[in-house]
Amino acid sequence: MLNTVYVKFKDEKYNYYTSVNAQCSLEELKSYFIGKYFNLGVYPIENMQKCIKIDFYDWWEINREFNSIDRAFKNGWNLEAQKKEPKRYKMLVKRFNELKEIKEKFNK
Repeated sequence: MLNTVYVKFKDEKYNYYTSVNAQCSLEELKSYFIGKYFNLGVYPIENMQKCIKIDFYDWWEINREFNSIDRAFKNGWNLEAQKKEPKRYKMLVKRFNELKEIKEKFNK
């Protein structure tokens, strides 16, 4: 499965998502994108934009974390945790919803 990088530029209208090899590390991707110029123009006009930041989506890790929380909720952990660990429970619900939104956004 490919991972995803959200490439960011100073002018946000040029930001875009791209698929990357799952074997690439975050450090390799940062080295490849950040500080480099990319031609975002349409021939014959060049439009060189410098990448300032990336967001990295590791699908194996996202799915693992999502499934782990989902399994805990389905096994009734959420009812017990609401009473014993309300702060942790709220944090996990928030994280679960974030992961769910990311998965839905990319249909993964």
